[in-house]
Amino acid sequence: MNTKYSKLKLLLVVCILLLGTVACESGPTETDPSSSILNSFIDTSTPDDTDTTEDLGTTEDPGTSDPITYADLQAATVQIIAKTNSEGRLTPMWTGSGTVLCPDGLILTNAHVASPREPALAAFYRSTDLLLSPDLDSIVISFVYDPKKPPIETYVAEVVAADGPLDLAVLKIVETVDGKSVDPSSLDLPCVEVGDSDKVKIGDSVTVLGFPGIGGDTITQTQGIVSGFESQDRIGDGVWIKTDSTVAPGNSGGLAANQAGEIIGVPSMDVSIKAGSIDRIRVINLAKPMLDAARSGRPYISPYVVRSSGNESFTLEAWSMDFDEEYCPINPGSSIPSSPSAVVANFKYSGLTDGEDYLEIVLFNGSSIQSYVLDWQFGSSGNCWPVYVSEADFGNLPDGVYSFYVFAGEGGDMLEEAEGFAEIEVGGDISDPGGVHFIGQIVDGDSGAGIPEAFIAVFEPGTDIDEWLKNPLEGPLLFYEFADQNGYYDFSYLLPRGPTFILRIEADGYNSSNLTLTIDQGWGDEMTINPIPLFK
Repeated sequence: MNTKYSKLKLLLVVCILLLGTVACESGPTETDPSSSILNSFIDTSTPDDTDTTEDLGTTEDPGTSDPITYADLQAATVQIIAKTNSEGRLTPMWTGSGTVLCPDGLILTNAHVASPREPALAAFYRSTDLLLSPDLDSIVISFVYDPKKPPIETYVAEVVAADGPLDLAVLKIVETVDGKSVDPSSLDLPCVEVGDSDKVKIGDSVTVLGFPGIGGDTITQTQGIVSGFESQDRIGDGVWIKTDSTVAPGNSGGLAANQAGEIIGVPSMDVSIKAGSIDRIRVINLAKPMLDAARSGRPYISPYVVRSSGNESFTLEAWSMDFDEEYCPINPGSSIPSSPSAVVANFKYSGLTDGEDYLEIVLFNGSSIQSYVLDWQFGSSGNCWPVYVSEADFGNLPDGVYSFYVFAGEGGDMLEEAEGFAEIEVGGDISDPGGVHFIGQIVDGDSGAGIPEAFIAVFEPGTDIDEWLKNPLEGPLLFYEFADQNGYYDFSYLLPRGPTFILRIEADGYNSSNLTLTIDQGWGDEMTINPIPLFK
């Protein structure tokens, strides 16, 4: 079968959206929580191989006589916890990092941390997880009071500016975690001066700080050099700083500082990341218009987002099992036979704008089996547009009901109503769910207690995990799930019987484990995998 573009499997974009939740802690007891953040930080730190009070260099903080120290940078780096209202209580969904900026305490972070449904963001990262993320009811800001301990939830903030193509967002503190309103201008917060990323050169030193989530929830600092620059379509040249500094997904939105202790960029995901490793920094100068808008109270409108027409339409023309180089159906018809090689819904489309967001979701018997997002680049109208699932991606396609949804527009707003829909019954008994449904639990190997937010990935039979880890963007990953707070998982993907699949199980603080899973039950069955133990 020809493909309309390089086929997008559900890539393992291990970003902060998938890092899981963190344990909520009570806030500090001070009347003014911000008044002692920096003092507590310095008082409780103990010099070791990396002295947190070490001078960054000879450049001094503008307007003061004191040189900037690592402690200053660490105190101004915050953890951001995204929460949603679940059954009447706020539940942490994911975490990220941010930086408090001088002079007014605005917080700079990534859009995928604070506003993941921003237009063009999901399409840029090719991540449906961003676009389909839950509504955020609270954005909690946690400060470090002791670098040896996790940060403490202190304030609640709101998004005052965001840009999807840049993956940047600006937050303003609005209240304490116990609901008391605050005047942001009255807060005496540790902060970082904004530098000039145009002056950054290859070979310059860079300090990266954040809360990577691996190895615990404490703040992490790494050192490196600027190793180069990268461009980005629609944004420009040199808009990414490449660094050899070792950073991890939870650093998203954190601080990248120069020798003078100024922020010169924001560690961010990049399209070319491998297994969630982040070695790209978004230059700070691109954030300055957002900061100016936030400070003046003006709405910020991204100059990089392609606006949709609002008149997008996809109309089903025919069904087929293949399409040609022009994306038009081969042997079109009104039905699909049992056990097909592919199920292709062929649409006629109009009203599209190149560069706008586009999303496809395919359901089998009401359960999602495939979704992907991209920026549309196929013209305003056409007679042939295939939306499909094939045996090349899923193995044998069982009989049942296949539903195809098409969305187009700008970010999360486009999910309100589908621009296209088609549904077909393929063969026999559609009461059969078409696969084996798996549930189970991941537990601590010593205590038997469930491990919160444990991660389980399923690979094609015969996969060599060690080889896959060397280049995870080119691999046989089928799907992945995260366990709940008690270690329970529920596969949304139905697996066919017969093959022996490879499982990879991971959790923070535990050794990973590779297992095999042979499916020996028929279609429609549910299997419970015995508790999977992990050991520290």
